[in-house]
Amino acid sequence: MNNLYIMQKTFNNTFLYYLLLIFIVLLLFINNSSFQDNNPTCNNFVINIYLYLAFSVCLVGLFAYLINFLLYKNTNNLYKPLEPFKIYDELGGMGFYILSVILTFVLIFLITLSQTFGNENIFYNHLIWLLFLACISYSLYPRFKSIYSFMFVDQAVLITSLIFISATFFYYMFADFFKQYDTAIGMGLLLALFVIIILELLHLLFFKYSFSFFKFSSYFVIVLFSMFVSYDTLEMVKREEQCTSLPNYPKLSIDFFLDILNIFSRVLFLRSK
Repeated sequence: MNNLYIMQKTFNNTFLYYLLLIFIVLLLFINNSSFQDNNPTCNNFVINIYLYLAFSVCLVGLFAYLINFLLYKNTNNLYKPLEPFKIYDELGGMGFYILSVILTFVLIFLITLSQTFGNENIFYNHLIWLLFLACISYSLYPRFKSIYSFMFVDQAVLITSLIFISATFFYYMFADFFKQYDTAIGMGLLLALFVIIILELLHLLFFKYSFSFFKFSSYFVIVLFSMFVSYDTLEMVKREEQCTSLPNYPKLSIDFFLDILNIFSRVLFLRSK
């Protein structure tokens, strides 16, 4: 079966052209909708957050293509799916990979510390955001290239998109409920996230790896972050009312992006087993 996978192509050029087209279109929309006199504007606030979210997903794909090109541009492996250990070796080994994960958390921390509104550091905000997306692409790249998961990426993207749309629609169906119990819902979601992180860490440290356990926990994580999408939609609506000047759209879109990232990772895990 592995030979069959190797015969198939990954990082197809046709999909790259689609990504480049989407990149250009989103860039034009962001320039026209999100900026006024070269500064971020509060006009079209909700639309702008979704534009930055879509742009983030598009950039992750383009960064992954760039990584693949830089690693294999002069080899026969440019379009070939590979064994995971070969991919990690090409990326500099697990030590370098772990370092990139640490850098990702540092960048998230810096993004969190930046001002949400009235932020004049437009270049800095976008720079750390782009570095964060590059690190995420580096972390996700092995899954895009692996013989065990590359053929499920398209399905995972589609399923994640449907979940995101459904969770957003769920908020608007029950907006009054979310507004009434927003604090309790937020605390409950954070507690649930903390519990699942602890359980998975304990399982990895003290028990033999069990696919059944992580299959169950992955379904739980998908439901949990689907609820986070609904809750973050509430937060977005609240921030729209607070916006007065110079919104930090990279920061405002990051919660949605992390929701999507977690859902996508778990869906891909379940599909690829």
